[in-house]
Amino acid sequence: MRTLEKRFVVRMMALVILISSVMAIAGADRLVAQTQPFELRADDPSNNDPTLIGAADAPEINLWYGQTQTFGTRNGKRNNPQTWVNILGNISPATGITSLSYTLNGGPSRSLAWGPDGERLYGAGDFNAQIAYNDLDAGNNAVLITAANSSGSSQQMVTVIKSESGAIWTPGAYVFDWGTAGGVVTNLAQPVDGPWKIIPGGVGPSVVGYDRLLAIGDLSWRDYTITVPVTVKSMGPAGKAPGVGMIVRWNGHEPSVSGEEPPYTGWHNIGALAWYRIRPTPPTQLELVGARNWDYGKVNFNLDLNVTYMFKVEVKSSPAAYRFKVWRSGESEPPWMIEKTSGINSTEPKSGSLLLLAHYVDAVFGNVQVQLHSTTTSGGNSCTLTVTTAGEGSVTLSPNQASYPCGTLVTLQAIPAPGHRFIAWSNGATGTTNPVTVNVNQNTSVLATFEPIPMRTLAIDVDGAGQVTISPLKDTYQDGEVVTLTAVPGDHSHFAGWSGDVTGTTNPLTVVMNSNKQITAGFEPDLHTLTINIPEGGGLVIIDPPGSQFSHGTQVRLTAEPDRDFAFQGWGGAATGKQNPYWLTIDDDTAIYAFFNPHPGIYYQFLPGVMNASVGSD
Repeated sequence: MRTLEKRFVVRMMALVILISSVMAIAGADRLVAQTQPFELRADDPSNNDPTLIGAADAPEINLWYGQTQTFGTRNGKRNNPQTWVNILGNISPATGITSLSYTLNGGPSRSLAWGPDGERLYGAGDFNAQIAYNDLDAGNNAVLITAANSSGSSQQMVTVIKSESGAIWTPGAYVFDWGTAGGVVTNLAQPVDGPWKIIPGGVGPSVVGYDRLLAIGDLSWRDYTITVPVTVKSMGPAGKAPGVGMIVRWNGHEPSVSGEEPPYTGWHNIGALAWYRIRPTPPTQLELVGARNWDYGKVNFNLDLNVTYMFKVEVKSSPAAYRFKVWRSGESEPPWMIEKTSGINSTEPKSGSLLLLAHYVDAVFGNVQVQLHSTTTSGGNSCTLTVTTAGEGSVTLSPNQASYPCGTLVTLQAIPAPGHRFIAWSNGATGTTNPVTVNVNQNTSVLATFEPIPMRTLAIDVDGAGQVTISPLKDTYQDGEVVTLTAVPGDHSHFAGWSGDVTGTTNPLTVVMNSNKQITAGFEPDLHTLTINIPEGGGLVIIDPPGSQFSHGTQVRLTAEPDRDFAFQGWGGAATGKQNPYWLTIDDDTAIYAFFNPHPGIYYQFLPGVMNASVGSD
């Protein structure tokens, strides 16, 4: 009990301190710089920020980068490297968690996933609150994380500062020197995935795993050359295809499939990925991968462990080019090993930041040297999106703003006027996808083109006894409109098929009105079977017209012809009497009987002889 009481008192004191801190922040300049946020030390778990509010046995919420985190400005420069901010941490114990969520500035609760998920949430209990940068208010924002298990719930408050007071980037040479970061990774870079730490020689991931990502710079970076010393200490198993390198023109993750919940796993909205990779089967290679996973080139290369190599990547717009090379530190710099100067993916972003990447690799990234050649025309603070239309229609924007922080993803929905249709996007967006998402990473203009919908006519003819219902029934139809035709046979008839602009026997029939249509529905009378039975023989029946199956209503003449020495006795079944020939109307399956008897004259001649023979025998 004393332990529980002590823990309760400690937590209440921490709560009071938190409230006091928040009140102090609220009264200060809302664009304050970050002050020594938490930095993970793999060998010092006491540095983890524990849960401040929670039941005794509730999960603990550990933040990897502190309770106060700043985005938008770092080291006096405008620093917004992607469209998202990521609040990263871990829930412990990871077993038994029943829910995890967060709120932003007291808004609606948003669910959070927790690891492991085999991808971005690598460790048990890892979480990544992916929040759109545009959703943050200027200055202080309150992110409240709540975790629950069967014992209760706990909460952790994070103060997220959105600061846009930094200087705009201009072309020139820059160095990200980890020795000047004061031991705090977030003073120079924005962690996107995984815990990172300052270590001798640079910066590296604290936990080796899936895609450890660290973003550097700003979305306004357009053309630049990056040089980074990289020392690989160990690499994961080949089955994981470990790799280490950089991504240029990074803008942020996107959904990899429709409806995916954050944190998103799509990473192909990039300029290029330049890295060293060990495939499950040899050889090991340097690879240059373009937007949407385009193969820009490979070259065999063997990287030794615990040896520093220089990784150098260049991206330029005019002429468009990506270049990549790696060499052992201290040796002469070689020519470019992989160059891509034509056939570059047109969907790539036109600007973006630098991303350091360690995929199942324990690596140290040294000081990052940047030669910035050009930036977006907005200078990195904000970008405009101008949408115009050709033809009759309109476009909605979400979010709809006069300007956007560069790198914002904006969804455009083309809405045709009545009687018109959307054709395609052009300029800053291409294709016919509607709605479409546009990365506004520079001043961008988009044209939406509409055209009148052509009108189509439908003519229906009927051949035979029947009719056709048309749904919907109109004088004319819009191009592409769908019409359903149903053939309805008349009495004693059946549908035989369609002819004209469509064929077949499908009924009902769906027709797409992509042209003027002339269609005929054919009907035929039902068929009936005529069966002639002669039970006792002695003759035959001639059918005129000949056959055994007849259309409904057909008149048939039946003529009974007795054999020699036989006489026609009469009809039975569906025919009666002795009329010969007999006229019959076929309106159903019909059975007719014809009876023949020996001729009467033969009977009387034969009978006396029988009688005489009988008398003589006595």
